[in-house]
Amino acid sequence: ILFYRLGDFYEMFFEDAETVSKELELTLTLSDFAGSTSAIIKYAHSSSSKSFIIGTERAVCERLIQECPDKNFYLLSETLVCEDMKKTTLLDLYSTIQTLSDEVTLDDEVMKRSSKCLEGMLKAGSVKK
Repeated sequence: ILFYRLGDFYEMFFEDAETVSKELELTLTLSDFAGSTSAIIKYAHSSSSKSFIIGTERAVCERLIQECPDKNFYLLSETLVCEDMKKTTLLDLYSTIQTLSDEVTLDDEVMKRSSKCLEGMLKAGSVKK
C-alpha cells in the first residue's frame, strides 16, 4: 500500500484506498481529479469548470489563483502545508552555492527528464524586455 504524505496526514489512491477503507471500516471520499502537483495545475488550466476545491499544498492553490484569475479556487483546509516542501530555504540554497556543499549527483536519464522542467522554471523566471 502506497501512502502519500500531505501536510499532517497521508493519502492513498485507487485499490490501495479501497483495501485500507475496508480493513479500517472507513468511508471513501471521491474527487473529480487526483494527480501530482503539475497534473493538478494542468487540469485546472484546461478544465471548463470555474470553481475548484484544492485538497493539496496551499502553495498550489495560491499559484492557481495567480495563473487562472478567471476561476475560483478554494483551499480544502488552511492547514494544508507540506513541511517537506518548506525545508529548503533561499538561505540554504545560497549557502550551498557559496560553499559548493551538499552535492546531489544524478544519472544521465534523470537529468534528461528533469531538463524540460528546469528550462521552464528558468524561462518563467526570466525578465521579459
